Amino acid sequence: ITHVATADPGVPVDIAGSWSINIETPLGQHIPATLVVSRGDNGLRARISSEMGEADLGEIDLQDNSFTANTTLETDGHSVVVQIYARFEGEQTEGSVTLQDSPSLPFEGTRD
Repeated sequence: ITHVATADPGVPVDIAGSWSINIETPLGQHIPATLVVSRGDNGLRARISSEMGEADLGEIDLQDNSFTANTTLETDGHSVVVQIYARFEGEQTEGSVTLQDSPSLPFEGTRD
C-alpha cells in the first residue's frame, strides 16, 4: 500500500502577523485597512485599523482557518457595532466587515 501525502485541510494556517486588506464599499470604492494578528498568552488576538477607525477584536478563535469577531468601533463620536469575518489561505485572506444596520462589506488582502 502506497501512502500519498496530501495537505490536510484541518491543519491551521499560521495567521500571526500584519495583513493589508481592501474593504469594498457598495459604491465600488476601496478602503485600505490593516488587520494585525498577534500571539498572546491565551492564544491569538487581533485588531483592525482603517480611516474609519481602529478596533481591538480581542481574543479570536481560529476554526478551519477562519474567525468571526464582534467589536465596537468609535467613529465620529458614535459607537458602532462591527462584525468581522476573515478566512485565511496561505498568504491571502478574504472576508467581510459588517457595520451595525448596514450591508456586509467584502474584503480581500495579503500578508505584509
